[in-house]
Amino acid sequence: MQKRGDSTSYYLSVALDFLASVMDQFGMVKFGLTITKMPEDTLMLYKRKAKTEVANADQVPEDDSQSLETLVLQVIALAHEIALKPQTYINLLRLVRKVIPNEKIITQKQFLIDEIVEIAKDKVKAFDNKLHAFISCKGDGLEIGHLDENLLEALADTLMTCAAYCDEGVSEDSLYVLIASGFE
Repeated sequence: MQKRGDSTSYYLSVALDFLASVMDQFGMVKFGLTITKMPEDTLMLYKRKAKTEVANADQVPEDDSQSLETLVLQVIALAHEIALKPQTYINLLRLVRKVIPNEKIITQKQFLIDEIVEIAKDKVKAFDNKLHAFISCKGDGLEIGHLDENLLEALADTLMTCAAYCDEGVSEDSLYVLIASGFE
C-alpha cells in the first residue's frame, strides 16, 4: 500500500516534469500562452478534484493564487512536511533553473534561493551519512542510488544558476556546509 507522501511525490514529479518539458519544447514566451489556453472545462475539473483532495485531507488551502511561483513555493513547503522522492526534487530543480531568471514568474528570488540552499544542505548531509554508513557496513544491505547522485548534480546545477541572483542575505552557515561537504 502506498503512503500519501509517495503518491503526492509521484504526481508532483509528473507535473513538474511536464512543466519543464513544455518550457523546453516551446520556450518561455510560448509557455505562457500554452498554459493560459487550457480549456475551461479541464481547468474546472482539475480545480474540483484538487478541492476534493484537500477536503479529504482535512486541510484548508491558504492561498488560491494560480501562479507558477506559488506552485514552486508550495512544493518546497510540502518538501518540509513529507519526504519527496529524489526524482521529484530533480524535476523541481529543473523547473527552478528555467524560471528563476524570469522576474515576471519569480518575484521572491532570494527566498527561493534560500530554500534551495537549505534543501541542498539537507540532501548533502543525508547523502554523506548514507555514504559513511555504506562504507562502514561495506555495503551490507545499503544502497546508494543513482537518483541520489543525480539529485546532488541537479542541486549543483541549480545553485550555479541561482548564484547570479544571490544577495548577502543567503545563509553563510548553509554555504559552509555545502563547501565543506566534499562533493563538487
